[in-house]
Amino acid sequence: WNIPEGAPVIASVGRVDKQKDPMMLLDAAAIVLREIKDAVLVFAGHGPLLQKCQARAEELGIAASIRWIGWIPDVRPLLARMDVLALASRWEGMPNVALEAMACRKAVVATRVGGTPEVVVHDQTGLLVPPRDPEAMAAALLDVLRNSTRRTEMGRKGRARVQQEFTVSRMVDRNQCLYED
Repeated sequence: WNIPEGAPVIASVGRVDKQKDPMMLLDAAAIVLREIKDAVLVFAGHGPLLQKCQARAEELGIAASIRWIGWIPDVRPLLARMDVLALASRWEGMPNVALEAMACRKAVVATRVGGTPEVVVHDQTGLLVPPRDPEAMAAALLDVLRNSTRRTEMGRKGRARVQQEFTVSRMVDRNQCLYED
């Protein structure tokens, strides 16, 4: 993906559409890139806003720091390379990509919408910010990127949370209890 060795990597995995609010993430990235000039934002996914987002990155002067890698069948290599997952959704169900990132011991910065707070525990496995707030998203990303000890601890706690709360057997047990009730 032409990411320089040692560059901090923020990843966004999902459709490039209104729900995932990639424009807000680009605005946040512009703020982050003023502070951490070698950071890279990787977008994995396609969608109807792709060309508008690419134009917005040009307008913001950050296009050289963005990688548009499109849809990839296996996100594990990206999860391994990234430092933090950014999920800027305006609305969300159960964000599977957050679970995948946490399972890979990665911190998550996400908007506090839908089922996201059920997955990401604020200040433990990641940071939650209001939707449509690029300044808050940028501040949270900067916090996580600047503190490797905190980021590593969030990743460790995220992995433990996935193993404890989101295994197949745990979800089957929960569904069974729901049906019995």
